Amino acid sequence: MKNRYFQFLRGILIFVVILIHTIYLNNEKYINCINIGIRCLINFCVPLFIFISGYFVNKSKVKDNPRKYIKSRFYKIVIPLVCFSFVYTMIDYFTKGTNIDKSLIKFITFKSEAHLYYIVALFQLVLLTPVLLRWLERKEKRIVIYLITPIYLLIIFIVRIIFEKEIPFSQYFFFGWIIYYILGLESEKIKLTKNYFGPIFFILISLFVNISLYCINEKLYTYSCSQLNIVNMFYVISILPIVLINNNKYKSSKFENIIEKIGDNSFGIYLVHLIFLKICAIAIKKLNLNVLIYYVVLTFCTLIVSYSFIYLFKKITRNKFNKYLGF
Repeated sequence: MKNRYFQFLRGILIFVVILIHTIYLNNEKYINCINIGIRCLINFCVPLFIFISGYFVNKSKVKDNPRKYIKSRFYKIVIPLVCFSFVYTMIDYFTKGTNIDKSLIKFITFKSEAHLYYIVALFQLVLLTPVLLRWLERKEKRIVIYLITPIYLLIIFIVRIIFEKEIPFSQYFFFGWIIYYILGLESEKIKLTKNYFGPIFFILISLFVNISLYCINEKLYTYSCSQLNIVNMFYVISILPIVLINNNKYKSSKFENIIEKIGDNSFGIYLVHLIFLKICAIAIKKLNLNVLIYYVVLTFCTLIVSYSFIYLFKKITRNKFNKYLGF
């Protein structure tokens, strides 16, 4: 049986993921500063999804039969990834008139839609899991794998800020996410505490640094919003003890049950939500809402429509295609 607290948490995280994708670069500089501020507050979503993936790894089964573990995860991750890469490629081809060569490249590289990077990075971590479990038992190698993400994020910072370049496919590589995965694997070593000083401290630093970078150079907007940000790494790590301690105190109510059901379908919602976000955005933009209200309304509409689609699809197909589509 699934841990209901973590399903509740997944429900919250998928809402935040959708919210992130509603935020867009604006012509008004002060609105972009607000956008960066919002992103700094909520940029924990993908790292926490990866942490949860590591948290639920059955380490003894992986060690006993690594091939079986990778094979089972392959069907659950890669097949839906390929299916939706094809779906988004077709949408891109027919709506934007992209030529066949470019469409094929997008399909093969999983760049037909921006959010597919998460699934690519997650499967890399799955492939590495047997090796990681062995390395975590050896002190010198354990230090090495914990340093991968900080060093990688520092390189991204230097390349982006000093050389004003971007590392291609930077979010697709496991380097930027591995620390959250191994913290999930070693979650029993995290000291449980409900100390909010750390998260508050790092979020203030993040707000100051990222808004300042944007104000100095507007071309740094995407970096200032990025989850692959060295300050964001410390922010995420600081909230992990709070996330874990609440697991022991969690009790479901009617409201939590609704969010849990969303969490049960979070992977499927992640895969489909950009389709419905774009459709909902067309209708909601006609309302001429305040920017912040627009973000919230679009997020709720996209979440409701995405969940409803998956629910109806399962009913109509009687769950025959769930394993292929991640539903």
